[in-house]
Amino acid sequence: MVSVFFDGALTAKVDRWNDAVGDRYNRLKETDGCRRIALTWKLGPWGRVEYMRKNFFNLHKQDQGILRELAPGVSTRIFPGDHAMLSVVRLDPGCESEIHSHPQEQWGILLEGSGVRIQDGEETTVSAGDFWRTPPNVTHAFRAGPNGARVLDVFSPPRDEYRVKGSGVKAS
Repeated sequence: MVSVFFDGALTAKVDRWNDAVGDRYNRLKETDGCRRIALTWKLGPWGRVEYMRKNFFNLHKQDQGILRELAPGVSTRIFPGDHAMLSVVRLDPGCESEIHSHPQEQWGILLEGSGVRIQDGEETTVSAGDFWRTPPNVTHAFRAGPNGARVLDVFSPPRDEYRVKGSGVKAS
């Protein structure tokens, strides 16, 4: 068994121990007077480091994800999965994505900043914490406010054209 401990600073400490039951579960353990969350699992065919690299990410790490330039001043980092896809979009102040549609359902949440969500021809002013659903094949876009914006989009199923580095909101 391998356990990885994450403390408040997101540092990791690897500790090995045998578990009598041998199943997978989360466990809290006191270590050096600090409570740390321990994720415990059996070793898989590709090893734990590879598992962590392929399945755990951080919104603030700009070197993670598949980079895509959507429009001038609008970029995203894509995190594809088997059945859903995350897109962390950064818009510079006043910049706007192209109006487009796609067959995937899309949910978005405004993480930072402000802007205008344009959906099916209607404009709605949004601020941090607002979120929305875009049904398949509905035209939409986003225009950032004076301080820019950061949006987390979720697509289901994933957009195949976004699985590789590229540019634009449409397949390229």
